[in-house]
Amino acid sequence: MTPTVTWDSTAFVGAMHELAQISGRTFADVCKREMAAAVRICASEVKITPEKTVRSRVTRRYMAKFETPAGKISDTKRDTWFKEEGDDTFIPVGYDALPRMTVKSGPQAGKRLTGTASRGWHVSGYIWGAAVSGDAARKGYIKAEIPKRLRARFVGLQSWVQIGDALGLDLNSVPPQTKQIKTQEARDAADRKGRTYRNGQKFENSIGPSYELTIVNESPVEIKKTGQARLNSALDRRAKAFENNVAHKVFQDVKARMARYPGMFVTGDTAPVNE
Repeated sequence: MTPTVTWDSTAFVGAMHELAQISGRTFADVCKREMAAAVRICASEVKITPEKTVRSRVTRRYMAKFETPAGKISDTKRDTWFKEEGDDTFIPVGYDALPRMTVKSGPQAGKRLTGTASRGWHVSGYIWGAAVSGDAARKGYIKAEIPKRLRARFVGLQSWVQIGDALGLDLNSVPPQTKQIKTQEARDAADRKGRTYRNGQKFENSIGPSYELTIVNESPVEIKKTGQARLNSALDRRAKAFENNVAHKVFQDVKARMARYPGMFVTGDTAPVNE
């Protein structure tokens, strides 16, 4: 269930009516553009884990412990260890271990042998083969898993981008243009199991002169991260920005207004402003 948060829309709606008059656009068009601007603010606050961090985390996790049908393989800082399925002993196999027959039982089992007589720790051929096979399977798994994790990074951002698309606007085309949004990566996002979601939507309703615009973000991640409150705050910021722009006569400056509201003004004519 999506939580309900009370929000006073008076300031935003009033600003949209004035902006529609100044820009010459319809109230509905102005609402959609400024709603998209608020959504962009929310999208810019979504933290995306850096690619380098994702690669490092996945590699560390499965190098530390990886299970195969034959047993478990694990790396420490210096060595590679292997434990057969059903056995309790990790045996150091090392990258330079040789496939020689060695007794696994007794007081030496599972321990590194030292001295020239031992010539290092040697394991039986079938154990060495299982360890090599496990290491290859682990490398293959890591190689396949990293792209999935990289794609899943954008699931939280996806719902906001979907709302922008539903409004008919790429989020990078609306203000505030301070940070590029990875919109295409968000559209292509899927969780680690390859599942995709459509959690961002918009609904419009027009009856006579009245117009109603509703956006919905059902992403569990964004709901948990107080997405509704963040959206309300972003809408208030857009209304306040409009008030400040009016006070500073921004709309009487062609370059300034087109920079603050890209795509809003069709021509460069001086816009009327009610003072």
